[in-house]
Amino acid sequence: MPRWLALALCGLGAVLLALGVRQSARGRETRHFTRTPGRVVESRVRLLSEADEQRSRRWGFVIRYAYEARGRTLESEQVWIGSAAAAEYDDEGRAREWVERFPAGAEVTVYFDPADPRQAVLVPGVPSTQLAVLVVAGLALVGVGVFALAR
Repeated sequence: MPRWLALALCGLGAVLLALGVRQSARGRETRHFTRTPGRVVESRVRLLSEADEQRSRRWGFVIRYAYEARGRTLESEQVWIGSAAAAEYDDEGRAREWVERFPAGAEVTVYFDPADPRQAVLVPGVPSTQLAVLVVAGLALVGVGVFALAR
């Protein structure tokens, strides 16, 4: 393996690890966000991509909710920190579970950042599977890169 490729793998792995650390820290912060009542405005499963030779169908969800913070009515679609990028499934049922958990019209507890009320979540913290993917992928890439450099 060329040295530049091994270094690139190490760099990419380090970026994924840093992202995992950042997501974890941001997830911990949400546990101290201000709580306020809210209402789910829209909740639906959506098809993100059709199946092809390499991939199966990919599913996601849209859960949009409204809440009041500092006298203003705001809306968000962020279920947990990073959910917009991470909520993609090859099983429609997994996306449907979120829609059933937060159906349209439901009253919910919204957690918003007191420093920036536009930053809000319905689920404080970050799912452990999301963090595990970032950490495992990051460690694997760094490991392959280091192994290649050591040879």
